[in-house]
Amino acid sequence: MRSHWGSDIVVGKGRVFHPAKLDGFAAFKGENPVGLLTYRIEASDYEVVTIDSTTEGEGIGTALINAVKEKGQSERLQKTLADNQQ
Repeated sequence: MRSHWGSDIVVGKGRVFHPAKLDGFAAFKGENPVGLLTYRIEASDYEVVTIDSTTEGEGIGTALINAVKEKGQSERLQKTLADNQQ
């Protein structure tokens, strides 16, 4: 984190985040990492804290965003199903 961003922290919306401690998704081409996204969950909302890719125009960022969207939708569905079973 520090070598790429110059710091171990990210500040957003008046808050300090430590991306290395957050959940995230990584994108790979073969064994080489080509993208990283970190996020946090507040209430039932997913907030992207960092997103980065090694190359532009290859859909890496889009794929990472879609992974977070799918995770959020899946978890909301699981919560809804669990709530309905009670």
